[in-house]
Amino acid sequence: MAKKKDVKTETFESTIKISHNLTPHKCPICYGNGIVPDGFYNQTSGQWISTGVTEKCRSCDGTGIVWG
Repeated sequence: MAKKKDVKTETFESTIKISHNLTPHKCPICYGNGIVPDGFYNQTSGQWISTGVTEKCRSCDGTGIVWG
């Protein structure tokens, strides 16, 4: 039967605080509309035909705003 090994655990505490202020930007994919043409994310070539149906923009989740 194998012996159990002692496990040493260590903790690390840091007093450094990192702050980053997020700024809203107009979504560069849907140009702030929150929607893209249907098939936009399935496009694999340089040309495609829109059917007039739309879908929610995945980059901004339909809000028209991305944060960065």
